[in-house]
Amino acid sequence: MIESGLRADYFINSEPTDLAGLTLHAGAFNFAVELTGITRHVSKREEAVDAILAACRLIPELNAMTFSGAASEEHRSVNRCNVGVVRGSLTPEFHDWRPPQIADYLRLVGTARYAPSQTEDSVLSDIRLVLDELERSMPGLQARVSRDTGGQAGPRPVMLPFEVARDAPIVRVVSRAYQEVRGTSQPLGAVRPYCFYGTRCSGDGRCAPVASCPHPGHRVWPRRPVQHHARRAGRRSGFPRHDQGLHAVHPRRLWRELRGGEPMRPENLRSWPVTRRQFNRGLVASGVGTLLLPGLLRGHAYGQAKPGGQLTVALYKDLRTLNPIMGIFGNEWRSTVNLYNNLTRLTASGGVEGDLAESYGAGQNSAVWTFVLRDGVRFHDGSALSAADVVATIEKILDPKTAAPYKAELGPIAAVRAVDRRTVRIDLASPYADLPKALASAMARIVSERGVADFGKLDGTVYGTGPFLLKEFVPNERVVMERNPRYFRAGRPFLDRLVLRVLPDTTSQIAALENREVDVIGEVESDAFKRVAGIKGV
Repeated sequence: MIESGLRADYFINSEPTDLAGLTLHAGAFNFAVELTGITRHVSKREEAVDAILAACRLIPELNAMTFSGAASEEHRSVNRCNVGVVRGSLTPEFHDWRPPQIADYLRLVGTARYAPSQTEDSVLSDIRLVLDELERSMPGLQARVSRDTGGQAGPRPVMLPFEVARDAPIVRVVSRAYQEVRGTSQPLGAVRPYCFYGTRCSGDGRCAPVASCPHPGHRVWPRRPVQHHARRAGRRSGFPRHDQGLHAVHPRRLWRELRGGEPMRPENLRSWPVTRRQFNRGLVASGVGTLLLPGLLRGHAYGQAKPGGQLTVALYKDLRTLNPIMGIFGNEWRSTVNLYNNLTRLTASGGVEGDLAESYGAGQNSAVWTFVLRDGVRFHDGSALSAADVVATIEKILDPKTAAPYKAELGPIAAVRAVDRRTVRIDLASPYADLPKALASAMARIVSERGVADFGKLDGTVYGTGPFLLKEFVPNERVVMERNPRYFRAGRPFLDRLVLRVLPDTTSQIAALENREVDVIGEVESDAFKRVAGIKGV
């Protein structure tokens, strides 16, 4: 009603044990902070910027905050900031497959309470100042704050601030009535912490630090009214606990739901065993679009591929750069896999085979490796692939000045040199049998020697040999690619055009799928399964 323009003069908050006139009520909104660090293996932790460690420093500061611009101490008294959700791991997809790896991404969600003399924007500005100081204390850390709109969970409620003068006519009238009925003066003023909403759990004499608190014996179930449990009410006088049967469901559960197979019970909510590399390789490999479903990721065939056409894929977020050496997010890897090639690549069974390398082999003790390049491979600008391009790329990754985030994953490379136009020799500081697999990773895509020289342009310019040519790139919005007619694999890619679009939440992705604006979406919450299943053609 207030949002619609109705001006209220008074507000009474009534509870069985707390009847008060609230002349000042805080506004509230949720905010999200994203921390992006630099990952390294634990053996090289000193080179990393740990997003989880940054959050450990940040959260106490946020929780202790009051905000600028308060018109009075009473206004300041309603300020409160609290972080209630923290999630961190590798990349914004929160991969947890490798605990020895330093976490490079963390997202926390909190709530902020502010007075009528303050605004959401001023609160966000105050939080930004705290983040600026954190960035200065941890070089290499990137921090971002924004309003949390709810994302896949849907819109979150927003509460507006409220204030009325204590001498307003309606306040005097209600206060006189209160005095006559109860024989004492009515409490007036702000709703302050720790009894933040003036709400108590009946009978236990303690104030609840939550927006509203059911009486002891009430049990909270998802999407159902509060239920009362008489036996629990009789034997427990403490705060009620929330239901323990709430589970986060991965989008891959959609596959089992639609197939009508395994029922969705809490005890069998385990994920399919898909590694990070399988996930990145499986979305769009060599121009063949692949839905993010476990059966397809395992390489099952579903009909004969037909050449031509356009595939539009919805990505969740974080598509800042097309630089394959500096990209740290999954969506950046899914873009560069279509624009570049590696020396080697992983097979569907998890093995390794040559990609730009026609053949390769190891010397004694796997300390020296030799790679022979395919003949006739050309970069998108028409120049021929040579050993000099491979040497330039690997040396650029290893150069400390580059600060490549995943340099350590290449292994103990001591030197790389061109033996001849098509042969590359890599010397290792110690034996490393998994070098071919490391060279198949997302950060080891081969850039032309010219591209390495123009390294600053790689964010939006492609110097690759991949199956698609770059036609348009708008950071954090879209990548448009068209078929590379000179691609060295005959008949590939099947598609004429590939578009990757950033749609930041499930709601917008599903709407785009319904409107036929996209062909593939990859983030589906369990409560959206029925809506997706009802889309014609899905």
